[in-house]
Amino acid sequence: MSKVSGEEEYELGGLHEVNADASATSYFMKDGERREIEEVEGRAVVREVNWKGHDILLYDLDYEKLPMVRYQVAFCLVMFLVFGLNDQTTGSLLPTLTEHYNISTFTVSNIFLIQLSGYTCASLLNEKVHRMGGVRGAMVIVCMLCIVPLLVMAMKPSHFYIYMICCFPLGLGLGILKNPVVVLYSIYMFLYLGAEITTGSWFFTYLLKTKSDNRIGMSYVAASFWSGITLGRLLLGFVTKRLFSTEYNASNAYSWLSVVFFSLFVAIGLLNYSSIFYFACMFVSMFFGGFFIGPLFPNASIVALQNLPPKLHISGMGTAVAIGGCGGAGLPYLTGLIIHSCGEEIIPFMSWSMVVAFTIVWYLYPRFIPALKDN
Repeated sequence: MSKVSGEEEYELGGLHEVNADASATSYFMKDGERREIEEVEGRAVVREVNWKGHDILLYDLDYEKLPMVRYQVAFCLVMFLVFGLNDQTTGSLLPTLTEHYNISTFTVSNIFLIQLSGYTCASLLNEKVHRMGGVRGAMVIVCMLCIVPLLVMAMKPSHFYIYMICCFPLGLGLGILKNPVVVLYSIYMFLYLGAEITTGSWFFTYLLKTKSDNRIGMSYVAASFWSGITLGRLLLGFVTKRLFSTEYNASNAYSWLSVVFFSLFVAIGLLNYSSIFYFACMFVSMFFGGFFIGPLFPNASIVALQNLPPKLHISGMGTAVAIGGCGGAGLPYLTGLIIHSCGEEIIPFMSWSMVVAFTIVWYLYPRFIPALKDN
């Protein structure tokens, strides 16, 4: 093993490295080759270790020191922006699809059933794909499963069933139960995503069928829900840190506030007016309903990570989110079936019942996770 003059040699994870002075570049010698270790202020921010016979680069998570971390954060932001657009696009297009293909609400609801099949397969394959191809390989597969179907759908296929089948790989791409944390998190995400996507997908249809046929005006009202979710996730994170001792307590408060505003939505929906004030009230109720629902997803993920053993972080979280995706596809489909039988007037109650259900599940968390009882 070679040394660089004036520097001390040490071993990390089976790989020999050498220390260098602060703000300098250090090197390690491996297989007769000199390789660099990037350092900032005397601390390695990029280093290579040998793990089970594989050379792995480890990056510091400090985005201020490493451009690579900033690129990864930016990529994740774009990725979740696309996910959000995908969730809302289906809901916005439901009235158009029923008219363009001359099909019933029952038939168009099969879109959600096909997505459910994709999410189910994703929950079964998630860990295996990650083990075979790593995170990078899984991301490449996911991107291709999203890009190709979306291109086909954008070309307006001549038959509805072609459009519908394209939703299967979307559900698969956008997609351990012995641990109570995983079980509760899975149930919670199933109901939460079901409530979020059911409301976002069917709200526009509800407005057009029961309140007004003014598409432009109703689209503004329908946008209130997603606008609230976006602002809630941006702003309430700061409120959580200042006012609540834990993310669990914060989500408990936000969940009950969501129930209040969804109850207001149901009450407003029972009335039939066409005034600007009426639609303004509905806009406000749905905006704040979305505003307080918004941070529940990230908060629930934080609570799950805090209470899961490290070995279950990938498999447990991946499985739970994939099962949650099943709720995001299956419950909107179930809502479509009920709408076909009972009419669009049932939509507010369906959304409200799902919000109440996931709020109750969250309230029961401490009974099954002892660590939360002291919070």
